[in-house]
Amino acid sequence: MSAHRQDCGLAIVRVEGELLGDAAAELTLLIADELHLRPPCVAIDLSAVAVIDAPGANALVMAGALAGRAGTPLHLHGVAGGPVEAVLSNLDLLDHFDIDTFDADRGHTAPST
Repeated sequence: MSAHRQDCGLAIVRVEGELLGDAAAELTLLIADELHLRPPCVAIDLSAVAVIDAPGANALVMAGALAGRAGTPLHLHGVAGGPVEAVLSNLDLLDHFDIDTFDADRGHTAPST
């Protein structure tokens, strides 16, 4: 799990591998740390997540709540067609997130269609 900033200030948090247990807690802390820096937007890139469970989904819910309290937009990327979409769908949470087609290499977002 890593975080970096684009030149425009966009905070990008990349999650790879498993989003379970300790990794879920780490994600919540990382998002909180990023929000303290007051970015204009936070994007969580989940395209490299291979496995996610209910605590991982809860970490995403917590990230959304933290961002909402900070008044910072939060976008999820890499959800479509993967394990994150399946778990969020099974838990009826997809509608709680702004899921987009964030391109971390180009530093822009576009709503998914």
